[in-house]
Amino acid sequence: MDAHPDVESVVSEVWCEVLQVSAVGRDDDFFDLGGDSFKVLRVVETLRERLRTDIPLAALLLEPTAAEFSAELRRIMALGPTD
Repeated sequence: MDAHPDVESVVSEVWCEVLQVSAVGRDDDFFDLGGDSFKVLRVVETLRERLRTDIPLAALLLEPTAAEFSAELRRIMALGPTD
């Protein structure tokens, strides 16, 4: 059984909360949905808490679609703690 939650569902949920949209598609771009640098901070901080992993701010800037960002988060989580 996968120890990690369904990352893409969590990402979608957080984006909906922060961006105040009703739904997020896999190929939706964070910035096209109204995201900005302040919202990047809110999304990353919320996901750090919910997924219990260290997420660099650049992850969302470099992978702005829900599917790409979720894939990057899964990769980061697979690497484990960095300390």
